[in-house]
Amino acid sequence: MSFGIFDDCPGPGFWERDNSHFPLPMSLHLWELFLPAYDGGTRRGLARYGSLIDHFDFARVKGRLYLKTCFVDDPAERNIRMQASQDALAGKLWRLDTADWQNIRENLRLRLLRFSEIEPNRLDLIELQSHIASLREVFLEGTLRHFFQQPSSMFPVGDWVRAACARTGCAPSEALSLLIGSHAGSSDFFVVADQLDEYSDRIITGFDVMDLTLRELPQLRCGADWQPNARLPEAAERETELRARIPAQWTADFDAGLLEAKAAYGLHDEDVRVTYLWPLGLLRRALLAAAGKLIDAGRLHQTDHIFQTTPAEVDNLLAGNRAPAAGELADRAAEFAGWKDAKLPPSFGTKELVSFQELPAPCMRVNEAIAFYLGQMEDQLSANGNGPSWSLMVAGHAASPGRYEGWARVVRQPSDFRKLRHGDVLVAPTTSPAYNVILPMIGAVVTDRGGTLSHCAIVAREFGIPAVVGTDQATSRIPDGARILVDGDRGFVAVRA
Repeated sequence: MSFGIFDDCPGPGFWERDNSHFPLPMSLHLWELFLPAYDGGTRRGLARYGSLIDHFDFARVKGRLYLKTCFVDDPAERNIRMQASQDALAGKLWRLDTADWQNIRENLRLRLLRFSEIEPNRLDLIELQSHIASLREVFLEGTLRHFFQQPSSMFPVGDWVRAACARTGCAPSEALSLLIGSHAGSSDFFVVADQLDEYSDRIITGFDVMDLTLRELPQLRCGADWQPNARLPEAAERETELRARIPAQWTADFDAGLLEAKAAYGLHDEDVRVTYLWPLGLLRRALLAAAGKLIDAGRLHQTDHIFQTTPAEVDNLLAGNRAPAAGELADRAAEFAGWKDAKLPPSFGTKELVSFQELPAPCMRVNEAIAFYLGQMEDQLSANGNGPSWSLMVAGHAASPGRYEGWARVVRQPSDFRKLRHGDVLVAPTTSPAYNVILPMIGAVVTDRGGTLSHCAIVAREFGIPAVVGTDQATSRIPDGARILVDGDRGFVAVRA
């Protein structure tokens, strides 16, 4: 892995911006903490499935995260990957990971509940430093696990959806609608009101330590009054209709693949709430407490400046060192704030076409499925210009079916979530999987970033809320407070008079 901070193009090769998770600049603190675990988990997870992606290189360009995909070159390692793909398919590795996750999840949940009972503001400097170190450890452990098991959702879902689209001509969103109700974490959606201890400290407005938790947005604690599985009859009807379009020779494969896709669907979307968003929210709470103490000691000017430190610098400051100086951190924060409006390209360099056609069948199948899934996570709009005849405001991916008309609430930064009211349409750059806590109060969701397998799309489908994602320009073109119609069936948003 290589990673570095740049002002412009990071170097040779094709670098693609991660818009679905970090549409805004990433804090220095998260950059330093997160990347090694991301790298380690990704390498191990992809290798055990036989993916020919070896790793990603990372670049932070004016705060934005860019990735370069690096493939396996060594012939001996390629042979190992080919055997791994055969073994993964034969042993249904995703089934084993899904079963293992249940025990891992419960153990991690109990550890995090104990952390949530600690009030960081009541700790002295030594205790707080130890508390922060423990939270970093559990965050890194969880992040490593998330990326390690991510292919266990990517392969079976990507494999089946890709095949269904190829054999019926359906759109990915149509195939994915058959998976409603099979999300690995569906039961987790509907207990918010009674178990706030498990939700208060989860990051819900994004994926950065700078984002807000439910504890900081008490007006969004509305409880979940939506009934699970309400859309299962619709999904069953769509399954019958789509199955009828499958050529007879592929019907058995369609049925078997759908069964595996349902077993693994949403695993990486469900686990990230516990492996990443919850420990990161607890770490945020502890860092805010540390910031208060450092301000009192004259070593920090403003609370949010703590997020422009590295983890090592926080330790130094809490230990009594004066470096980095408060003025230096203020300068970093000012530069960071200026990056928010920087116009950066979605990519640097030229993307080379990669073919898996010469690989043995199991390895080709794995690699094509994972590549398809990764593509559907991002906002890769097709050239299809078909759309309705009425005047359009923005177009994107049809991510969750249904139509809804309501008032647009444009959320460009975490503090804007406080504007949301019951029945509003959430218009945001992106969302995190934990935003299910606010779905019962909104009527639809529109995002700038993401594809049909983005976190936003997956959760919206489970709740039965119309969603259009990957519009690229919703937050810039839809006025806050406008009356809009969201068409989640066709992927368009129109402004009403």
